[in-house]
Parts: sequence; C-alpha cells; structure tokens
Amino acid sequence: MKKAKRGFTLIEVALFLVITGALFVGVTVGVQNSIYQQRYTDTVQNFVEFLRGVYSGVYNVQNTEGGKSEQAIYGKMITFGEEYNLAGEKNTEDGQKPIYVYNVIGEINEENTSGNAIKILKELKANIVINTESGPRLVGVAESYMPRWSAEIQKPRGEEGNSNSPFTGTILIVRHPVSGIVYTYYSGGTIQANNIIRTAGTQDINPLSGIGAEDDAEFKFSEMQIDFCVNPYPEENNALRRDVRLVQGATNSSGIEIMPDNDGVCNKE
Repeated sequence: MKKAKRGFTLIEVALFLVITGALFVGVTVGVQNSIYQQRYTDTVQNFVEFLRGVYSGVYNVQNTEGGKSEQAIYGKMITFGEEYNLAGEKNTEDGQKPIYVYNVIGEINEENTSGNAIKILKELKANIVINTESGPRLVGVAESYMPRWSAEIQKPRGEEGNSNSPFTGTILIVRHPVSGIVYTYYSGGTIQANNIIRTAGTQDINPLSGIGAEDDAEFKFSEMQIDFCVNPYPEENNALRRDVRLVQGATNSSGIEIMPDNDGVCNKE
C-alpha cells in the first residue's frame, strides 16, 4: 500500500519565509553598511588627496596664463565658506559651500628683505589677481572642490560637544620668497575672493591686502594646527566624524594626517 505524499504545513512554510526573510535582511543590511563604510573611507581619502594636490601645486608651479615677468607665483590660497561663485551666483544657503583654490602672485624679491613669509609677501604686494585695464583677472584658474557623497567638512567640537557647523576660514600655503621653504598659515576669517573680484569693476583690488594686518584679528594669519572634521551625515551629530589634521608647521603633504576615531577633537571623548 502506497503512503500518501505529505506536503509542507502552513507553519513550516511560515517558518521558512521568516528565516529566509531574516537572512535576506541581514545580508542586505551588511551590504548596505559595507557600501556606506566604503563611501565614507573614500570621502576622507579624497579630501586628503585634495589637500595633497594643493601642496603639490605649490611645489610644482605652473604659470599657465597669468603673471608679468617681474612677478612670481608663491603658492596657493584656499577658502572655506565663500558666499558667491565667480558668476555671481550665491552658493548653497546651508551646509558645505564649495572650497576654492587660488594662485598667490607677488613681485619678484630683489631686496635683502627679512621676516616671515607673510610679512615679506605683504611687502611684495601678494595678490590672487592681476589688475588690468578691463578689471582684475585671476592668476591662472580658480579650482573648486566639494567632498564626495554629500559629506561635509565641519569645525572641531566646541566646549558644549560636537559641532555641525561647516568649516570656514582661509589657508595660505606659500613659499618663503627668500628661503623657498613652504609655510602653512590659517585665518579664521573667510576671504570672499569671488565676490570681491566680481564687484570690483575696473579698479585695482587685492583680496589679500589684509594678510598679517595687526588691526584686523579676523584676517590675522598664523601657523597653527588645523583640524577638519569630515562628517558623512551632515545633519546628524554623530560619532562618525573623522579628523583630518594639518599639523602646525606643515611644509608639505606629509603634514596631513588622518587621526584615529574618537580622538576627542571631532567627537566626544
């Protein structure tokens, strides 16, 4: 006598679906987390490569279109938080604005001047534009950079904990006109270079005229440690912010460091 074929019960089918669903969710979440982590790592590394590229540009000067014979390119200026682009369009209202990089030009140093790089560059009328009859023209082309995957470069945490404020300020990476040594300076004030150039008309301008100014603390440049907090989720106050540091006295790209997680600068200790 043949035995009757036995199918799956409703309970067995339900258990199969539950287990299969749980496995699917687990695999999906794992893959998604892996993608997020890879994107985050890529964002941090890409920002580091951007900074390294600026230092490379300081050492390997390419005067493609700007500059008279009696002038020289001494380095780069990086601005964080400019309100306008060169077309006069307002950058995003909230969050990270494009980061701009300009060439810094100055007169040829022909005298036995002394002092730090900022002092001498000021004496050499350091500028990021060439003043022409038709108005100021940038030395070369201004580069712009935005972090990948909608991440944001933010300020270090303050006394009250983490900060979601976008990083602002101006960085000068310049060669000393006498010794040729590269120096890195920071100012908490953002030089609104694009807006200054756009609204200047035909008058002579110098967006760097305030460098080293004793009477304007906002634009007083100094050598100091600079910490950039890379946040993959700008709207969240989380512990995922990674500290990319420019050490004080950095003279080349070796002064750029990716700090360990929870180092206390970007996240709560």
